[in-house]
Amino acid sequence: MKSVGRFGNVIIPIIILLTLIFPLAAPVMAQTELAAVLEVFEAGVEVKRIGTANWVPVKAESVVGAGDYIRTDATGKARITFFSDGTSVDIEPSTEYFIAEFSGDEDSFTLTVEVLFGITRQQFGRIIDPESSYKVITPGAAMVVRCTDFDLR
Repeated sequence: MKSVGRFGNVIIPIIILLTLIFPLAAPVMAQTELAAVLEVFEAGVEVKRIGTANWVPVKAESVVGAGDYIRTDATGKARITFFSDGTSVDIEPSTEYFIAEFSGDEDSFTLTVEVLFGITRQQFGRIIDPESSYKVITPGAAMVVRCTDFDLR
């Protein structure tokens, strides 16, 4: 039998491993979880990522998604932009906000958020199509929105 050399002994097992793993990774790559951009306007903004216990300060900009909490202190102000058309939420000082679900694509999506306390301003850059869902939950109420800008206190 012919020797494959020093690199062949490493490369062949890697190729075999990738061949076995790739089919398992395909469903993960097909997920439609979306991400949004968090912009800080005034210092005092923190994020607690899904699956973590610690709050991390955000100085300028960060990516956020489903399962993330965002909070502002007495001076913090931020905006989360969900889509390039300007669909966004402004988070005012002394607010805690949770992205419960954010999936789909630019045209048809599901977005569920919770305003745990504080003040937010929702802005929509377009009419949300009937297949999409934008739900805002507060400790006292829940609402589903198709197209309007509104403040929540």
